[in-house]
Amino acid sequence: MSHRLLEGFIKADSNNIPVVDIHMFSDYIKKDSNFIAPEIRCVKATRNGRESYGDSAIGYVQLKRTHGQCTIIAACCPEQSVRSKSYRVQVEIDLTKSVIISAVCHDCIASAGGCKHALAVLGWLHRESEKKSVTEVKAYWKKSKLSRVGNTIKFVEVKSLCSRSKKSRFSSTLERKKTPANSFYREVVEWANTVTPQSQNSRSQSSLYYHVSEELSWCDKVDIHVLSLRFRSRHQSTNAFDFLAFSKSYMTTENCKVAEMNTRDQSDNAEWFRLRYEIT
Repeated sequence: MSHRLLEGFIKADSNNIPVVDIHMFSDYIKKDSNFIAPEIRCVKATRNGRESYGDSAIGYVQLKRTHGQCTIIAACCPEQSVRSKSYRVQVEIDLTKSVIISAVCHDCIASAGGCKHALAVLGWLHRESEKKSVTEVKAYWKKSKLSRVGNTIKFVEVKSLCSRSKKSRFSSTLERKKTPANSFYREVVEWANTVTPQSQNSRSQSSLYYHVSEELSWCDKVDIHVLSLRFRSRHQSTNAFDFLAFSKSYMTTENCKVAEMNTRDQSDNAEWFRLRYEIT
């Protein structure tokens, strides 16, 4: 199908396509001889009218309204051969009676027996016409998503995740496979113990530090958030009294006095804000 406007047709958009409700769709399926055979009834309509295919395969939609009738022509991309020429599907709708007169695919060899492309266009019309109106007008005169598959990557191999220009990083990953078990965890623990909350690196404030570090600063020992993280990582209990007993081992009188002395300058002290927000 050549993607050009036919004489008397206009480009379709979300404002000018006719309404195709579920009753019109189902009535057409029940009356059309190509879709009422017992072996294909309902199954064929459900499979070929599915959203995952229609919304990706339909493109370059145009329409013409004449004397209460609307003619819609859409380009439907073949599912099995996306680089081939798109099929031309023509749908005739009686606007006065709200009835689908016909839906025909002119290029598919299976169109004589009711091909899936006609059903795909009908399903697409039903979904698009029943969407809530928005301020922006959605244009349908564009290449279908399915036909662009040939120019995009459908899947990514694991080896492609690493850039060839960064061979050193890839080599270090291979070397890591030879290291003993739990070596990565030990590296994380060493990093967390090295980068303390007192350092200038903002990343040190992550919750990971409080889970793996064995040393706590004076502020951590009176910080409810830090103590709750530490309690959950070391105990399975959810009892409040168990948490209070755990907190008392850190919130000693000496530690509270240290916190009081170190936060006397209040608003000029970052730790004062940290503890103040938790109290409020």
